[in-house]
Amino acid sequence: MPCISGTENLIYVNETRNLNLRKKYVIIFDEHMLFFPIFANDMCQNRRLMKNNKISIQAISLKRNNTMKKIFFIFMLMLVASAASAQSCPDDNHPHAIDLGLPSGTKWACCNVGADKPEAKGGYYAWGETEEKNSYDLYNYFYFSPTDYYQNIGSDIAGTEYDVAHVKWGEGWQMPSFDRIKELVRGCSFSWTTMNGVVGGMFTSKYNGAIIFMPANGYQNGTNNISLNAGGYYWSGTGKAESLGSTLSFVNDEADFWFFFDRWYGLPVRPTTGGTDIMPLILSTDTVNLLADQKTRVTITSGSDNYSVVSSNPDVASVTIVDMISDVVVEIRAFQIGETTVTVKDEESGQSADIQVFVNDTYFPEGTVWEEERHCYYENGQKYLSSYYRNTVEGDTTINGKTYKNVLLEMRTYDEQHYDDEGFPFYGWDRESPWHWMSMGHYYGIREEGNKVYYYGDFFFGYNGMSPQEYLVYDFDWEVGKEIPIYFNMNGKMVCDTITEIDEVRMLDGNTYECIYRPGSEDLRQVKGIGNLSNNGGLFRYLLDFPWDTSTLRYKRVMNFTRNGQLIYQWDRDAFLEEKLDIKAVENEVPTEDEAIYTCDGRRVAQGTDIHQLPKGIYVKKGRLFVVK
Repeated sequence: MPCISGTENLIYVNETRNLNLRKKYVIIFDEHMLFFPIFANDMCQNRRLMKNNKISIQAISLKRNNTMKKIFFIFMLMLVASAASAQSCPDDNHPHAIDLGLPSGTKWACCNVGADKPEAKGGYYAWGETEEKNSYDLYNYFYFSPTDYYQNIGSDIAGTEYDVAHVKWGEGWQMPSFDRIKELVRGCSFSWTTMNGVVGGMFTSKYNGAIIFMPANGYQNGTNNISLNAGGYYWSGTGKAESLGSTLSFVNDEADFWFFFDRWYGLPVRPTTGGTDIMPLILSTDTVNLLADQKTRVTITSGSDNYSVVSSNPDVASVTIVDMISDVVVEIRAFQIGETTVTVKDEESGQSADIQVFVNDTYFPEGTVWEEERHCYYENGQKYLSSYYRNTVEGDTTINGKTYKNVLLEMRTYDEQHYDDEGFPFYGWDRESPWHWMSMGHYYGIREEGNKVYYYGDFFFGYNGMSPQEYLVYDFDWEVGKEIPIYFNMNGKMVCDTITEIDEVRMLDGNTYECIYRPGSEDLRQVKGIGNLSNNGGLFRYLLDFPWDTSTLRYKRVMNFTRNGQLIYQWDRDAFLEEKLDIKAVENEVPTEDEAIYTCDGRRVAQGTDIHQLPKGIYVKKGRLFVVK
């Protein structure tokens, strides 16, 4: 008899603490510091993000840098280790029930009906039949006749005499229903992989990290196997109309539950066991913070898919249901400052859940934090200046009768001074050296007046000899054709530009922001409610727009932005430099003894050493940039 293994504990992630987005996965650290991988595509609904099948690294950092590769590797080890008890078969006496921590409590078998191990094909069955055949077509389908057409054997055959899993494996096992397949697809990330040389799909639980593998068996049509190793198609016990059966399918990079086959085709079956018939109603979050004119989406991670929604104060924010095929989401759009409660009701089960919505009146509330890096690196790789600053909104002050929010400026300072070979001191973003934040005091102020944001200070950090004064740096009252401030020129004058198009971008907090792209590029010029994120300058200080100089790697960038304790933006520095500079992989070569090798931030790491002995990363040799992959 099959045995049941795995934990009974269910963990629901209702609050996202931090998002680190990379090429294919999102890792969510929840309040218990547990890791949950989800497909990056679930986070990217904006056409700009997916243009040309590339995801904008300015909006969401999806490319892996070297540090993230290490984190991802460690994460995968942790994931496998932590999930081992939940997903591993305790012995070779298959099948076993794998607990994926799904809300319904349903467990999935580790292998197919007729298989003796997870990667084995098992049998192919027509829907409602319990034995294999040599050929599969309409006229040898047991429940079809040319005169009576399809025989009615019910729209849900799970657990009945027509259920091959129930017949072959016995009490407790059955074909999955449409709802169980939907729960699997929504509750797991999907990726292609191989197991013992067999191509298939891996479903990794977002709840507990447990894993099941399903071979890409294709399906039987006549005597031919179609899509073997290219697609996986598995019967559910749920019928559609009189002639179709619903399936779990995976082709390309996605798993889906909206795929139906004529019942006479031969498909494999992956059984399930346990679980409740009433799906608990679970939302991805119960609290939302928005700005006026902003919208966000809250995913319904579990439920019946038959919902109603209502906002207690529709003047503050409206709410609608959006069915996105793979997910059902609650879309909330803010109109004005205030609070409202959005109630989601599952019409089938009668359950309800609330979302508290807060529409804020300030772009930069107390505690808002953003970090910026200023970098200038010389061609010989030996002299450079790299400064890393943290800006924190902290308290307020009055200047010339106007109230400004103080911005505390801190600089990353290393515990040891660094020098190059010529005795030149430098400051850099050194991942290895101990450092601390050194306060530079309340260096400048910002104030908001409606949709306008003013900056009080010196636009270029005092180097231009100008006295501090007030500048209008952002006007977030956007409309096409309007001229808005964009950046300072070197004379301290604000340069304006006309809005030609307003787009939307989904940021790391899950909210959708209006944005403006740099003309002719995919670089974010401004994000409404935040400001400049891609001009070669800072958010307020150094709000410049000078051109890239690939010989000096000169730039000033906002590295990250956090508001109300929520990370909204993160810049992938290494990936950006690699793409911007079009750095080539290094060829096999051995530097001479006098050829020193430096990191991109100026640290000497080798001399006269085989380049391929270096860790992966971006390096400089004789003024030439190269990458070790």
